[in-house]
Amino acid sequence: MSDSVVPINAVFDALARTARTRASEERPFFGAQAKLELIRELGHFTESSYGYKKFIDLLKAGRDSGRFELELVDGHTRILPAGAAPTAIPVSAPSRIQHDLWTTIVSWDVGSRFWDRKRNRAIFVPTDAAGNPLWETEPDSFVPIEPIPMETQLEWMDEFAREQNDEARDRLLEALAGSLAGAFKRALGELGLAPAWRSRLRHRVIEHATSWASLHSLTPSSILEQPAKRKTVTDTQATAPAAPPVPSAGGNSVATGAEALRARLHKVIDQMSPAELMALSIPAAYLLES
Repeated sequence: MSDSVVPINAVFDALARTARTRASEERPFFGAQAKLELIRELGHFTESSYGYKKFIDLLKAGRDSGRFELELVDGHTRILPAGAAPTAIPVSAPSRIQHDLWTTIVSWDVGSRFWDRKRNRAIFVPTDAAGNPLWETEPDSFVPIEPIPMETQLEWMDEFAREQNDEARDRLLEALAGSLAGAFKRALGELGLAPAWRSRLRHRVIEHATSWASLHSLTPSSILEQPAKRKTVTDTQATAPAAPPVPSAGGNSVATGAEALRARLHKVIDQMSPAELMALSIPAAYLLES
């Protein structure tokens, strides 16, 4: 392929064609994907060749030329066909998919993986007590999980690397030369790019997971991480053991009852969360003691 710089209008036209194709396939087309597509289609591409410091500036110029539309979705620039009305897409929902589902989607291990409808969890090759695959004895309970292929994930890494400045790009591409994700991860950490990559990966995996869930008629809530239920102050008060009655007379009995009450309070306080402790009403004098 030639390394000559094609006219800027050819770049805009290439982006417009891909935007139309993706829209017809109901697949989103983001700016991060666009740069890699241009490199593949044109053989050579850098926004600096056209006088733009950032790729987003080139995209805005293409939008202003009327070739395509742009919209911001979950912090990412999406490219739409010319004349298309921007629409919100659920790329940010759910905000966090279950850890087990995430693992089965991104894992490069060989093996079958399924979604257990009954228990709302992702699993690798489940079997019953006799060692028979459960998807054969309970076929309606399991949904095959389509993982993201290693090749696709490596393409994402390559795409991310090529968006960085020259030094970071070369370092990341060198780490990917042997297709070693571990080297790529270390390079990300040393370059301070790990958070940006995690955000990008999370975005792509969530997009994949929500599409898979919709295809198999799974509700979005079923693939969400369920936060652990924390006791409220009211719950703690309702379930706390009742303090023994304190006799109105008899010094020793009163002292004994007070000690028992103090011991019970200690047990209750030890079980309380920081938020519940903050809600306690305590005389200031106790907090001012040295």
